[in-house]
Amino acid sequence: MRSTRVVALIVGLTTMLLVVLAGALVIIHSTAAARQQRLVAQSYESVSLMRQVLLSLADTDAGMLNDLFAKRRQHRIVNAQARLAKKRGLGAKVEELARILDEDGYLATAEKLSPGVWCISEHNCAIWAVAQRYGQACTSEIEFIRAALPEASVERVLHMVAGAPRCAYDIRSAKG
Repeated sequence: MRSTRVVALIVGLTTMLLVVLAGALVIIHSTAAARQQRLVAQSYESVSLMRQVLLSLADTDAGMLNDLFAKRRQHRIVNAQARLAKKRGLGAKVEELARILDEDGYLATAEKLSPGVWCISEHNCAIWAVAQRYGQACTSEIEFIRAALPEASVERVLHMVAGAPRCAYDIRSAKG
């Protein structure tokens, strides 16, 4: 029974994520403000449904909730690593990772701060309603970025849940 619930939940959440991603692809050629408005409008129902499912799940089986976040993160890591493997140099990988995050609805940008140091900023939280209630969402996000860029150190320097206007991650080359 539990296995059937897990499969049904994963299939449902995967479908919702695909809807959100499809919405994000529609807005790529718009201005930043228009992109954000459309993204919020198109993803609201999916995130709302995902939040309801997670609330219900958290009330009945916290372990399954943790498993769900872990499976989502692992799926994202595998997909990101496949794309990043084609890039040479940490800078190119940071830029590509920002594109991946942007495609996921985070309105992400990458900026080189100094030699060997970059910053990825997420100007929108694609899972804001979920992140506000579940710390696992934010933990999963930084673990995803760290796993996608194992050759770097990653530190969250701004956090929307803590009141910042965006989430930002400093990325430093492990070479110094």
